[in-house]
Amino acid sequence: MKKCGRCKEYLEENLFSFHKGRLQSFCKPCQSEYAKEYRKRKPEVLINNLRKWRKKNVSERVVTEDQKLRDEFRAKIRRLLRTDSDKVDTIFGYSPNQLKEYLISNFGGLPEDDFCLKYIIPLREFDLTDIKEWQRAGALTNIKIVQKNS
Repeated sequence: MKKCGRCKEYLEENLFSFHKGRLQSFCKPCQSEYAKEYRKRKPEVLINNLRKWRKKNVSERVVTEDQKLRDEFRAKIRRLLRTDSDKVDTIFGYSPNQLKEYLISNFGGLPEDDFCLKYIIPLREFDLTDIKEWQRAGALTNIKIVQKNS
């Protein structure tokens, strides 16, 4: 049994995290609550720490223009799924509601945590520098829902 320094309750030791080989002074629930409060209280400190870390840990990964275009394409489709607007997307030619209706009628629902969107013809097969190719790649008949594990 160990006494939490925050809630002052005696708790089992498995409810405390280890840090540098020793048990923390706050229990896990109190530590979690303290961290949330700290993030709200000092967002600028966290942002500065993240900037320093990113500057120190620069990725050596090279991203090609094709990869950027595919990422942008996927982001636009995800945005369509997240919005409730009836506005027609000028790139793909269908509204968010039309996309949702298509997915529901053909796959029984919308993608959730364990499902994701896939493309029948992979995006790498399209020249995404051309708007007509965006429309072909984003055609409703080219989209399907699959489980993430497959």
